[in-house]
Order: sequence, then C-alpha cells, then structure tokens
Amino acid sequence: MPLAMIPHDYDERVYAGWLGKCIGVRFGAPIENWTYEEIRDNLGELTGYLREDVGKIFKPDDDTSLPMILIRAFEDYGASPQISAQQFGETWLNYLGDEHGTLWWGGYGISTEHTAYRNLAAGLAAPLSGSIAMNGATIAEQIGGQIFSDIFGLIAPNEPALAADLAEKAASVSHDGNGLYGARFLAAMISAAFSERDPLALLRAGLAHIPADSEYARVINAMIDYHHQEPGDWRAGYGFLKANFGYDRYPGIVHIIPNAGVIALGMLYGDGDFSDKGQAVAIGPDGLIYSAGMTTSALTSSAAGGIDGYVLALSPEGEQVDLVQFGTSEWDEVTGIAISEAGQIITAGFTAGDYAGALSGDKDIMVQVFNADFMPLAADQLGSNLNDKGAAVSLAADGSVWVSGYSDGAIDTNIGDFDVVLLHYDADYARQSIWQIGTVERDGTDEWAEKNLFMVAYEDGVLLSGLTLGSFDDSTNNGGSDVFLLLPDIDLPPD
Repeated sequence: MPLAMIPHDYDERVYAGWLGKCIGVRFGAPIENWTYEEIRDNLGELTGYLREDVGKIFKPDDDTSLPMILIRAFEDYGASPQISAQQFGETWLNYLGDEHGTLWWGGYGISTEHTAYRNLAAGLAAPLSGSIAMNGATIAEQIGGQIFSDIFGLIAPNEPALAADLAEKAASVSHDGNGLYGARFLAAMISAAFSERDPLALLRAGLAHIPADSEYARVINAMIDYHHQEPGDWRAGYGFLKANFGYDRYPGIVHIIPNAGVIALGMLYGDGDFSDKGQAVAIGPDGLIYSAGMTTSALTSSAAGGIDGYVLALSPEGEQVDLVQFGTSEWDEVTGIAISEAGQIITAGFTAGDYAGALSGDKDIMVQVFNADFMPLAADQLGSNLNDKGAAVSLAADGSVWVSGYSDGAIDTNIGDFDVVLLHYDADYARQSIWQIGTVERDGTDEWAEKNLFMVAYEDGVLLSGLTLGSFDDSTNNGGSDVFLLLPDIDLPPD
C-alpha cells in the first residue's frame, strides 16, 4: 500500500485494535463455554476481569497467538496481495509445534485446526486441507474462520476488499463455506473501521464482501432488522438470536453462525460506546472534585463527535454539579487539569482536529480554559507536523499557568525521538514561552507514546518527572525506561 494511503495515526490505531482484541480475549477466557444463563445466575453482570488459576489473569490463547504466526507468511513470502493459501498453509507447518501449543489439539475430525494440521502434515496443501470436500461442513464452518482474521483488516487499512481476500486465503487452510465468509466479513469491517465509526455502517461494509444469500449474511441482517425494531434492550436481542440462530440449530462444538450473531448484537446494542475514561483529577477552592478525560459517548448535547474531552464537577458527596464535553469530530482527549483560586478550569490534552486553530500534523497539544460556570474562556492549539500531546497542568503562585507535554516533531527544536514540551501562559492565559527538552531518545512517554510525565510549579519554574529512554545531562541510562526528575534550566520573561 502506498504510504500516502496509510492513515497518519496508523500505528496507534493498530495498537488500539490489537489491544481491544486482547482485552476481549482475556475478559471472556475464564467463562469460555459458559452459557448466558450460567453467567447470569452465578456471576451476574460482569464489569471487570475474572481470575483464572491462582492469581493469574493472562495465559496464551489461540485467538491471539495464531494470527501472530499467520503474519509471518508475509515475512517469508513477501508482503504481496498475491500471497497464496498454500503459502499460509506452509506457514502453519513452519511455525506451529507438532500437535502442541498455540492451538486446541482436540483430535482429528473434532478440532477444525487439528484436522487441518494433520491434513497439511500428510501432504494435502491448502485450501484442500480445510475444505468441505475434505473435512465436511461441520468441521469447516466452525468459529476459527473469523477469530483469527482481525489482523488482515489491520494490515489493509481502508482496503476492505483486499483485507477480505487475504483473510479468505489464510482461513482456507482450515475452513470453508460460512467459515470463509466469517473471515472475509471480520477483516473487511476492521479495514473499513479506519475511516468509519458507525457500527451499522461497519456491519454493512462487512456484508458487502460476502454472498448475500449465505447463512452468515442472513444472521447479520436478521440482527440488524431486530435491532431496528427493538433498539433499547440488548437482552431481548440476545433472546431473539438464541431462539432463531442458537447453537442448538448448528452442528459442531462452536459453529460460526451463532457467534456471528453475537458480534452483530454487541456492535448494534453497544452503539459505539466503547469507553469513557477519567485521566486527571483536581480539587477546586470550593471543595468540588473535578474529573477530566475522554469519552466516546454523548454525555451532553454539546458532543462534538468522535472522541471528545470532558470535565465533570462533583460535590464532596459524589453528586454531579456540572459537566462540559468538548472537542472536534476527530480524536480529542483531556489528560491534565488544574483549578485556579477563582474557580477557572484549565485543561490540557490533545486534538486530532481543528479545535483552536488548524491541525499542524498528526495530533496537536490542546489547552482549554473554562470559567467557574463552565463557559469557554480561552483556548490554544499548537503542534509540529508529527505527534504532539499535552500531559499536565500546574499553576504558579503568580497566577501563570504551566503546561507540559511531548512531541516527536519540532514545536521548538527537536532533540531526538519524543521530547518533553513545556509551555508557559500568563495569568490571562496568553502563551508566553515554549521550550523543548530531552535526550536523543524518547522522553516523557512510554513505549506506546502514552504520557508518562508529571509536573509541579514552584516559585522559579517547574519540576518535571517521567520516563526516559535516554540520559539527561551527566546522568547515565540504566537500561530501558528510567525515571527522571528534572529542574529545567529555563529563563522566564521579565514581568
């Protein structure tokens, strides 16, 4: 794919997509094979992870481990759309342990993947190894066709047809029929999700790449139609799915069709509400508690769309006092907050849109000030042509404001990789100075470019702390990420 077609935030989106898959795998693993009724009657509604074994919440899982093997095919045979099903099959033989590890080895004619592996080992190349003609429809149409296919959407952003074709080739090593349609459907949806956020539109994007008369398309369309009639009750949606497409209607251990219905159920009734996350907190002079962060929901009528920043004020008893949601139609987050003696609310974070100016690059530092009544008072946006984010806010005794952040570009002068950025505003919130501080390595962020930077103002400047992969001044990095504590040598403008 030409570089011009790759989204500017591609790395972060792939990370987010893969992290989402890992979260789903680990969240569901302890209750895999439990029925809805067993979960409801024994555990109730789950809002956090359950522990497996003794004190463990993580272990290897084929849902994530096999895709990591499949992707090796592009390293061995070239990153080309012309890669073949046979080459994916050879990748199985090259990297899988012989009937141990990675997959569920449940027996030939029982486990779809075990059956396909033995066929490959016996010299039957893909796609014959996973075909209905060889193994029968029951084996060929189990769930694996779609659970291993996310990765092809991630490597083909905004190219759903290409993602679907790659997923079909990889899935045909072990699956056929509706098993292949599931692979195509999932990969096409994930590819389309690089530019489309609406769950219904994504479902239709997936449907565009499978046969309209297939059983797979029938269950997805049935869930869309039912949700249109009964949009408010996901449990009713589940009841409809179980009654019309339940596991009792399909052969094998975990058939793909009921699971496809659950995907549509989750997307439609979830309505794109994936997370609201508090990322900063402050106490106001009146004793109110202020929480700030990001939301994908419409918390207020002022929702801008995409991911928005928010500030929520709570009483000491936890009652909501006020709330503001703000941003662009793109990705906006608040990661730092401070409250002045007059009750003014100063926030820092980032925007991927045109918030208080034109977007400079990937993301810009965003500073927003509200008065005590939550009305906008001042705003600032600045950045380089790359990735810039605000991290923390601190107030000086003279009423001026310090904002810290980080950049892998040149807001001032880039020193190397990500640098710490320091901004100084006067008491009227006019920007006075910019400094860029760092080593030749990454500073102020973790390895995923997420903030790891803290700040407190004092009489003559600020004290900064965070992570660095480099060596500040006369210090020596001890290996990997080190914590730094820094009093930056900066000259403030005269009063």
